Amino acid sequence: MIIIQKINKILEYALIFVFILSLPIEILYLAFDRIQLTSKSFDEILYLNSEISKLSVLENKQFKDREELFFNICNYVNPNIFDKYYFLNEYLFSYKYIEQYFPIFERIKQHKVNNSDLAKLSEINYFNRDSLISKIKLLINNDRLFFPSDYIESKSLTVFFVSNVSQLKLPLEMIKKLETIKDISYASNEEFAHSLQMTVGIKDYKQYSAFISGVKDLKAQWQKSMFYGFILLISILIIARIIIGFIISRNSEIKSDEEIEKNIDNAKMQISEKPDEIQPIWDLANYTLQKYYNKNLSQVNSIYKLSVVVMILGFALIVSILVSTVYSKVDVKLDSIGIIAGIITEFIGATFLFIYKSTVNQALHHSKSLEEINNVGMSIKIVESIEKDDKNKEKIDDAKIEIAKKLINYKTNI
Repeated sequence: MIIIQKINKILEYALIFVFILSLPIEILYLAFDRIQLTSKSFDEILYLNSEISKLSVLENKQFKDREELFFNICNYVNPNIFDKYYFLNEYLFSYKYIEQYFPIFERIKQHKVNNSDLAKLSEINYFNRDSLISKIKLLINNDRLFFPSDYIESKSLTVFFVSNVSQLKLPLEMIKKLETIKDISYASNEEFAHSLQMTVGIKDYKQYSAFISGVKDLKAQWQKSMFYGFILLISILIIARIIIGFIISRNSEIKSDEEIEKNIDNAKMQISEKPDEIQPIWDLANYTLQKYYNKNLSQVNSIYKLSVVVMILGFALIVSILVSTVYSKVDVKLDSIGIIAGIITEFIGATFLFIYKSTVNQALHHSKSLEEINNVGMSIKIVESIEKDDKNKEKIDDAKIEIAKKLINYKTNI
């Protein structure tokens, strides 16, 4: 037991020391940003290359608007990558302006063209002017001078399409070049961009700068190792402190219960030896009530500790989700779920505190009951300590009757 208490003291001092270090470590991690390509960056490059390769099936297809193109892209890649890698919103898309041509059916009908032929003519979207002119000439059989503007109208359209996938992916040769500047940190984006130009060349830099900037890392590996190591250390210390505290508390409860059980056994023995005396009976009732009171107090402490732990976990969940949103670009839906879960957890913790309040009130009630019974017991002990004779025998009996009346009145008022 002494060894456990010493370990508990060491853990307390260690926690105080770690908490003192927590602020400068957090400031160093959050405020000290340096731009570099880390192992995480290269993992992301491979992942993005794999996702972009899936879009090759859309290369030769055109879409009338950006939303339609985005919908089709999301059928092949994970939509969440657009939330984390913002550069993809512009990087994957290309667009161009084209002319679409339409036949003027009112003029064509003047040449008594069949409705079936007109229907076939309307089924096709024409982006080639000469193709539409040749079809109209065949339908109207007009040998006179033909003016296309009389039979054709046009409209400018913007069409969207996926860029050449082979040119979107980062080539293996460039990845090898980028590995030469891995984990080299830069103080600014300008310094990082200049290093990229020197490493991959101006041409490749212009083509892939958005891709490379999208996977750059603001935290060096030593910062991550230090921060994650600190979180692991403080988690181990807190868990160890909780376990040691529980062991000490449990041992104390067991020792107290054993002592009360011993007193109860002694009281029972005295009752069997001296059945006419009131004091052993009173002691038995007192110790039994004390045993119940200790169990009740243990339950109160457990409820309080559980409520505090739940509320801390809920608060930690909310903070972790907010931090991950700011620094890790976690998906918005996940953020909403995490925050809602954190709020619900806080509510559960508050409910536990309400239960704790009710249990404390009940414990106070039992405490007053125990105090009143102790007072009665002390009164009985005082009365029995008085030596009986013919002069005070009647007064002692009256005092006992009065104590019994007070005890009965107290139990009636509860």
